[in-house]
Amino acid sequence: MAEELKDDRSPLEGLGLHRGADLVQALDDCATGCLHGCLEATRGQQEHSVWMKLFAASQRLKLAVHEQNVAEAILEIGSNLMACEEMAVLELQGASLSFLASCGIDETQKQALIAKSGKIAAEIERRQVTVMDGGENWLWTELGISAFVPVWHGHQPRAAIVLYRFLPQRNGFDEGDRELLQLFSIYAGPCLFNA
Repeated sequence: MAEELKDDRSPLEGLGLHRGADLVQALDDCATGCLHGCLEATRGQQEHSVWMKLFAASQRLKLAVHEQNVAEAILEIGSNLMACEEMAVLELQGASLSFLASCGIDETQKQALIAKSGKIAAEIERRQVTVMDGGENWLWTELGISAFVPVWHGHQPRAAIVLYRFLPQRNGFDEGDRELLQLFSIYAGPCLFNA
């Protein structure tokens, strides 16, 4: 079953970018908010783990903005914090896609994404983070995608983050993974296209 993640269920609510906010300051504020959430949660609770993941991800994105390697940092966050070894960061160019960065995906997967550019562009327009827990979204099932994050910047659809398979010891998405996808939906656009 496909699950579309809603912004209102996220602990990130209130930690997002505000109009005219400095990106680095916004990421720093997000990290600070996540650290406070972590300190308020009891160590060992799932909530503590979620806040720690969000803190680490927001710190890494802030560093990536300075280093101007945001697409690579997104792959690193997916690998290190979600145990996803097959990912791509795609840029929308009209109705076609180009690869900003990818890891673990082969040429066949890349060509399949490019062949479905128009349909992926339409999914970016929907602005819905989607997690596959079964097979209801035919496009993601056909492409073998486990999670999809549309990336917007300046009220414009700009890119997408696609995640394929996870390491074998993983059994689907946990709450921290879902929150990381929400973090990407808030910050990936400004980080990728302001850096």
